Amino acid sequence: LRYVSLAALAVLEEARGELEAAAAHYREAAEVAHDVADFDELARLHARAAAASLAIGDGDDATQRIDDAGRYAERTGQEPWRLVVAALRRRLGR
Repeated sequence: LRYVSLAALAVLEEARGELEAAAAHYREAAEVAHDVADFDELARLHARAAAASLAIGDGDDATQRIDDAGRYAERTGQEPWRLVVAALRRRLGR
C-alpha cells in the first residue's frame, strides 16, 4: 500500500535527521491511510508526525497531529498509542 511506502520513507528521513521531510511524509501517509480506510494505522502515523513536528518546533502541527492520533487511538482501542499520545501531550505541555 502507498501509505506504507510513505511511512517507510519518513522513517528513513527521521533517522537521517531530516525531520521536516519526515513530518511531511508521515502526514501524507496518514492522509492516504485515511482515504483507504485503514484506521488502525492512523494513530501511529499521526503520532509519528506529531513527534517529528515537535522536534522541529512546529507546535501548531504537533497539536493537530496529537489530537488526531488520540482520536484514532481511542476509536480503535490501541492502548500503546493512547500512551504515546499522553506522553506527546505532556511534552507539548497540554
